[in-house]
Amino acid sequence: MRSACSKAACVALLVSYALLTFRYGAVWQNELTLWTRAANHAPRKPRPQINLAVALMEQRRFDEAWALLAIVEAQLADDAQMPAWDRREAVDAIQANRLVIARLTPP
Repeated sequence: MRSACSKAACVALLVSYALLTFRYGAVWQNELTLWTRAANHAPRKPRPQINLAVALMEQRRFDEAWALLAIVEAQLADDAQMPAWDRREAVDAIQANRLVIARLTPP
């Protein structure tokens, strides 16, 4: 009896993990879905937000990417606890991505 219960528990656990894996697989559909999920999960972290802006740029959604970069920049100005090296890296990434947008959008 005990063996049957442990087998049933293992099967139930495996089925639940399979369902979770299938559900989470949709997040990895493309870069936009991945970084949208990451940005929503960690809205105050600059890296997912910047990577989401890059994914938007790859889909030629430059206005949305520019607006998102502006939001990240404002968050960086408000976050006094972020290490200086991390802030510098984020600011450099924002500036680089803005240059790319400026080059790819018509005047």
